[in-house]
Amino acid sequence: MRLEDVSEDTFNILVQWVYEQKVKSVTDHPGFIALVELWQLAERFLMPKLQNDAMDVIWSYMADEEELENASVYDSCEWAPSDEFINLVYATGLDSDPLKRLLIKKLALKTKPGLLKIACNMASWDVAMDVMMELANNHYEQAGERDIGVAKDYYVKTENQGR
Repeated sequence: MRLEDVSEDTFNILVQWVYEQKVKSVTDHPGFIALVELWQLAERFLMPKLQNDAMDVIWSYMADEEELENASVYDSCEWAPSDEFINLVYATGLDSDPLKRLLIKKLALKTKPGLLKIACNMASWDVAMDVMMELANNHYEQAGERDIGVAKDYYVKTENQGR
């Protein structure tokens, strides 16, 4: 079997997971993008446990503001995701994609308006619309909610766990 569209970093994380059944923290990996690719590869191979294990690390990385400032996934020290990250997340085209929901919630909650405009211009109209809908449907300022929830909010269903 050839996996020409899978990076070496992503494949190495997959092999590690097969043997250890866990995804190590992001500091043990070559890059955040490889973890996002891993989540998508697990989706492709119908491996929901791997998706959820990867989501734990992705979520913890996105929830850690200090880590984000130094991440290669961002174009500046404020919360503005790179073209590569947005395009990778939006590649599936599925509105229910947990990665997409996490990205949109993070954009809606943590991006300054000027950077949000730049991020939406870099990506697509779909990103801008999704962020606007997230803001319209969830009145964050009124409710005082300023976080992205917990990793389990973005899990996929497995046979052993309802979600």
